[in-house]
Amino acid sequence: MQSKKQDVAKPNISPVLFMTVDGEPMSFFLPPGPVKSKLQPLITAGAGLLNNVQQPGAILLIPPEEREGTLILYVSTQYILDCIEKDEQLDLEDYRLHFNEIPLSSATGKETFRGCGGGNNRGRHQGSRERDQGN
Repeated sequence: MQSKKQDVAKPNISPVLFMTVDGEPMSFFLPPGPVKSKLQPLITAGAGLLNNVQQPGAILLIPPEEREGTLILYVSTQYILDCIEKDEQLDLEDYRLHFNEIPLSSATGKETFRGCGGGNNRGRHQGSRERDQGN
């Protein structure tokens, strides 16, 4: 019978792969499940942190096939695997999961949420204040 350590073979991971330029560990959040169990030892081997709850500033990870129906901007779990494979920290923006327009009001069909397609993605889009004031 194989031990759990043998089931999850860790590739040779740089001990600073998931550290920021300031020397701080990158912080990730991934909902519980088999993917989290698989990625946790890989992230921690590269000096990253995998939080049990969402923390401010944490990078939200999700398997690409599970993005359907969510409005939160996630980063594909493929980011972790590709960083390890290439032995370098890749651009997070290349792994952001973008969503198509999702209707918020099916009754009127007029209000829509435009999927996250760039910008700062911190909740409100530029120009929101002007629209609120009717300008």
